[in-house]
Amino acid sequence: MIRKVEMERFTLISSKPFDEVVAALKAAIGHPNMAELWQATQRATTAGELEAAIQPVLGETGLMQFVEFDHGMIVRKGTEHHTSKIIRLVIGNPLIMKEMAKGVPDAGSYAPVTVLVDERADGVHISYDRMASLLAPYGDRDALCIARDLDAKVRRCPETSCSMRRSRRDVLEVVMDGHLVPATSNSKIRCSLENFTLDAERCLAVLDVLDVLDEW
Repeated sequence: MIRKVEMERFTLISSKPFDEVVAALKAAIGHPNMAELWQATQRATTAGELEAAIQPVLGETGLMQFVEFDHGMIVRKGTEHHTSKIIRLVIGNPLIMKEMAKGVPDAGSYAPVTVLVDERADGVHISYDRMASLLAPYGDRDALCIARDLDAKVRRCPETSCSMRRSRRDVLEVVMDGHLVPATSNSKIRCSLENFTLDAERCLAVLDVLDVLDEW
């Protein structure tokens, strides 16, 4: 059986230095000793004990880092891309994955999620694939609701990393469905919306970022 899944990718583009963006992302999530965490979860015999093992190691966003891959280091080896900077952070919350997987076992293929940070000519890109888009085809309302909440938590990580310097110029653009939405000084979307196919939820994702700008 082959199931077609239409994935939505969310991207922020920041003018901040690469290392500052990565540091801010990491500051928003927990960094447990994974060996100790797995031992604690294995010892847990009840839902309460499982939660007690996981909650203390979560960051301010309710998420933690599982693993980090320095893809840029690999790309730089023996190639002309001597300055390539690409970091992949695998982040999430086992308790959230548990609730999604109870209704949609395939959620275990997508959680924890990847946040990719890479430096390009136009700035530092912070990207991830929205869990709600991956679970939508399964038609489970409970799992989809949890996935949307997870998306909101993950989205707060790059928003935090882009707001460190408190400058409206720091967030250059929001990329939604392949379209660039400029985050301008008056927080207006100054591009044609005629070709946008944004549903209400995706519009809110853009507005969430613009709300952050309004607070600066």
